[in-house]
Order: sequence, then C-alpha cells, then structure tokens
Amino acid sequence: MLGALRGFNLPLLNLRKGEFRGKTAPPLGHDPEGKVLGILGMGGIGRDLKKKAEALGMRVQYHNRNSLSTELSGGTKYVGFEELLGTSDVISLNVPLNVSNRIFAWKYPHSSLPRAPAP
Repeated sequence: MLGALRGFNLPLLNLRKGEFRGKTAPPLGHDPEGKVLGILGMGGIGRDLKKKAEALGMRVQYHNRNSLSTELSGGTKYVGFEELLGTSDVISLNVPLNVSNRIFAWKYPHSSLPRAPAP
C-alpha cells in the first residue's frame, strides 16, 4: 500500500526502460496521512491492516458481508459496498479468491471509481 501511494514502481519501470540519466526526478507520490482506506473484508488480515493504517494517520472504513460488533471492528465505520468504492482513497481487498469474487476486478474497474487510484 505504501509503495503504491509513494509511486515506488515508477522509478523501477524507468530503470528497466533505460530512462535513468538526465531525466526529471520521479514524483514524490502521496502521503498516507489523512487518506481514507476502504477495507473490503474485515477478517483478521483486514483488522491487522486497520491498525497499521491508523498508525500512519489514515481514516479507515470497511465493508463486510455483515457488520461486525464494535468490539471486533474496533469502532471502524461500516459502509455499504458502493459507498466504500466511492469514498475511499485506497481500497484493500482482503477476501479469499474464489469464483464468486474473482469477477470483482472486471465488474468494478478502477475507471468507474470517482477518483484515480494510486499508480
């Protein structure tokens, strides 16, 4: 997540293309502080990611099949699926890959999101 926000992959891609001399410096990327992290799947991994994101100063919201208890969610805001997509700066998919959710990337391409995703 930090690598995507900071544009970590861009200098590597330029290096592979041989574009590393005399070119402008790569953009610095985005600071995670103040960004909204949308967690799809608030199981153990999602809850662990929530703690790390909050330590970075991110606001966290989640969507799960069912809303979790306040104790289990740690007070994190539960939102509907469409709201999660529409209001998150960063989206983390923490669901098992199976036939029913494999189509997620095709059904909801990043071009349909209201903001451009991190590179």
